[in-house]
Amino acid sequence: MVCANRRYRALQTELARAGIAQSGPKTRALTDLTHPVIDWVALARGFGVPACSEDTDGELAGALSRTLAER
Repeated sequence: MVCANRRYRALQTELARAGIAQSGPKTRALTDLTHPVIDWVALARGFGVPACSEDTDGELAGALSRTLAER
């Protein structure tokens, strides 16, 4: 399971801890994962792994139930 928030939050947190309130464009480019957006479903399928994308907790629960029912 991949939980994607489209940013490298660990690095953003460390920058804040270092006292860097406003980062420059190069730093933002290194911690923002939206250009390009990673298509995790396509990536998984490219490796032959069944995949889906869910947006709500109900959809996730259903997907997990279906996955756990697989042999």
